[in-house]
Amino acid sequence: MQNQVLKTSIAGKILIIIGIVLICVSCDHEKITSHTYEIDPYTNRFNWSFASKPYNIDLPKGNINYFMSQDFYKIDVYDDSLLASNEENDKVGLLRSRLSPSPIAIPGFIYNSWSGLMQYLDEPINMSEVDYIECQILGNADVFPVVPVTMHIDIGRINEDFYRQGVSTVADMEDGLVTQDGILDGEEDVGLDRIENGQPGDDPDDDYSNDEIMVNGFEEYPEINGTERNNRLDTEDLNYNGMLDLTNSYIHYVFDLDSDEYLHTINSKGLRTYRIPVDIYEIVMDSNINPDLQNLEYLRIWFEYQEETYVILISLKFEDIENRSNSTEIIKP
Repeated sequence: MQNQVLKTSIAGKILIIIGIVLICVSCDHEKITSHTYEIDPYTNRFNWSFASKPYNIDLPKGNINYFMSQDFYKIDVYDDSLLASNEENDKVGLLRSRLSPSPIAIPGFIYNSWSGLMQYLDEPINMSEVDYIECQILGNADVFPVVPVTMHIDIGRINEDFYRQGVSTVADMEDGLVTQDGILDGEEDVGLDRIENGQPGDDPDDDYSNDEIMVNGFEEYPEINGTERNNRLDTEDLNYNGMLDLTNSYIHYVFDLDSDEYLHTINSKGLRTYRIPVDIYEIVMDSNINPDLQNLEYLRIWFEYQEETYVILISLKFEDIENRSNSTEIIKP
């Protein structure tokens, strides 16, 4: 009997601990906040970093604020005929990016800005197994301004120097402020500038916060991409090989989000599905190293635009027409 009571007590404590963990998880807006909300691996913010400057472009850099939006439901994205009645109010995880142009202003001169995101792919892409790239973008002219946006996709070897381009050939990283051991030590989470908030030389824009603000009735998180006090070990060394890789050798795709070119379908909610033939790429190189089309390790998406707007990414993947079960999803969970 005593053993039974002891087992019951231990089980009760375990349930309490599990409950506390679940409560803590729900505190982060980018984790599951209801039984209907699922994080789509295509839109997982944690896979992305800010993009390095694309090679051989001459555009001023704008700003991108990207976050996993929770204020859209399936009924806002997909055709009603495809949804069961109990699915309509299920939340949809979206990677929503607010694009702001460069603050550089020249009276009477209209210019494009660029900004974007990139990541290292744990499983390299083999282009010989792919027929087209499929990209789904949600448009909502009733809420977001209709601004021409050109989307670029780069895949291959990509310069990792995204934080302070050209300042150093060594990767900016937080690890090593205490001990370089791959572990976030207590005094290391000060941002890629390696300077604590309030100290001389601190980057004023690197503070992290997941505080929500409302803009036109929709949520935004203006400091969600900060690297200081974000409880992550931030680094430019995206492939963790101990160095800052500076080579550019990649294939490049480009298409306009307000064009019908490569537009496969558009539904009643403004969900635009683009299918880009895999063989229309351009090769971009800054050396004599050709892209290895069977081993493409980095992905960068970036945008050209003139005015402030939003891009809402639903999915991005490589597709094999003959064997869709073997298609490669290019954003990892």
